[in-house]
Amino acid sequence: MLDGLLSECCTISCLANVEDWLPFVRDKKVALTELKTREIASIERQEAKNFVRQLHRESMAKKFDYLHKVCAPRLGGSKLPTAGLKVERLKAFDDLRHKIIHGRTFSRKIVNVNEHVSFAFETGLMALTPMGWRTSRRRFTMPA
Repeated sequence: MLDGLLSECCTISCLANVEDWLPFVRDKKVALTELKTREIASIERQEAKNFVRQLHRESMAKKFDYLHKVCAPRLGGSKLPTAGLKVERLKAFDDLRHKIIHGRTFSRKIVNVNEHVSFAFETGLMALTPMGWRTSRRRFTMPA
């Protein structure tokens, strides 16, 4: 579920403001025929959306990293609530998830299940928090 949540956060972020994702596709090569038939801005937006779709196949750590890159500039210098997350822990959790889905992990007991569930829950909340800040700060101007 955490993997899906991170994927959806990337998608929602892209739908909310595709321009935030353009720096990741600026160097993407496109066919000259596409340049003749479509506007550059349209191509850029489509490539950004394709990038986010492809990101769904990547590791949770990579999705989390891109969410940071997109959300952090919108927080106006506020510390990200995810700053304390250990990437190594996220990678280990992702490895366990991968083993469960694609391996035979259910034939063996998984130790510390409650700890894993708590980690997924807390990490999911951490991922949603900057998304909420990001979208609300984009739509509303807070008085100084």
